[in-house]
Amino acid sequence: MLESRHLPHIAIKPPTPEQLIARVVPVLVGLAVVLVCILLMHGAGGWDEILWAQQLRADISSGPWDAFFKVVTDAGLYCFYALFVGALLIGVRTRRVILRALFWRYLVAQMFGAFVTVRLLKMATGRGRPGSESPGEWTGWKFDSAWHSFPSGHSADIFTGAVILAALCAPAWLRYTIWSFAVLMGLSRIAVGAHWPSDVLTGAFIGGIAGMLTLRFWPLPNEPEGLSSR
Repeated sequence: MLESRHLPHIAIKPPTPEQLIARVVPVLVGLAVVLVCILLMHGAGGWDEILWAQQLRADISSGPWDAFFKVVTDAGLYCFYALFVGALLIGVRTRRVILRALFWRYLVAQMFGAFVTVRLLKMATGRGRPGSESPGEWTGWKFDSAWHSFPSGHSADIFTGAVILAALCAPAWLRYTIWSFAVLMGLSRIAVGAHWPSDVLTGAFIGGIAGMLTLRFWPLPNEPEGLSSR
């Protein structure tokens, strides 16, 4: 077994409030703008997200991309789960408070975003999933998961983790990589026929807001310079 002293020490600097806003808010605003545009176009009859998503699913299901998106949508979440659980385990092993704190903030953000808010909205709106008897329809309070399309829990889940990780990343290329992975996960929910575009965007926005607010009002602790434990 590796001794804690043999584990590499990676410096992690908590974001300032200004850095948190600069690294996260533009993406959340972008999600909100696209969502509003989709709803306005759908309401005006200019673009039907239901027909678009159904056509996308039909095109993908008959090609090689179907298997790819099924793997992404099923396995993608576990990459983030493993990352944050790994941070907790390494934090316990090396006594690094910031790594343990990272896990607990992720867990709290998930609880308020993907678990509580998203689950309540799913039941309250009762929107039919693409494979339900009433695809895309809003039926009101439902306990049946076939009418739990809005919003996307996977998207909320992945964007919660993406926001927390992106907030820690100073290099822009690393943030873009994280955002790209999160967007791919969201797209996979449409591609496999589990959600509509507005479900994905709303879930992503809720998860992102949960992650940002958690870091804003429960900031990560600073580590003493040159020390790995506290």
